[in-house]
Amino acid sequence: MRTKTSQLPRLCCHLFGWLESLWVVGAVILCVLILALPRISNHAELALGEVGLVPESGALTVQADDSKAETISINNLQGTVSVRNPGNGNGLFAMTRWYILPVVIAYVGFIAVLFDLLRRLFRNVDRGESFTERSVHLVHKIGMTIICR
Repeated sequence: MRTKTSQLPRLCCHLFGWLESLWVVGAVILCVLILALPRISNHAELALGEVGLVPESGALTVQADDSKAETISINNLQGTVSVRNPGNGNGLFAMTRWYILPVVIAYVGFIAVLFDLLRRLFRNVDRGESFTERSVHLVHKIGMTIICR
């Protein structure tokens, strides 16, 4: 005679299995978008609105600072100012992409490992192995994964 058991562990096991799969697929799509979007758009434009230039002495002078970075300082500006990314891979988007991508991969890996450990834990509970050495070891791994994040 089979005893009546709760369906919650089986449901949670399936839920975390689906979440793990969807998370990995979504992460792959996100990484592809991070890598592909700067190539789709060859330039980015930063529009500051209507501005105008009213030089104080009648002439515009451009000076480089003493620092290594060259800067241009313009005062009393009125008109349209546009800043474009050159699209050669060395711009702001390329730099941002290579700093964001490792962070996205690290968080995706963390969440995928956490979903896998939770799925395995609920699979053990569904089997009736709630307080076995294997389940305690999985709880320990879940805790260490969360602490190491």
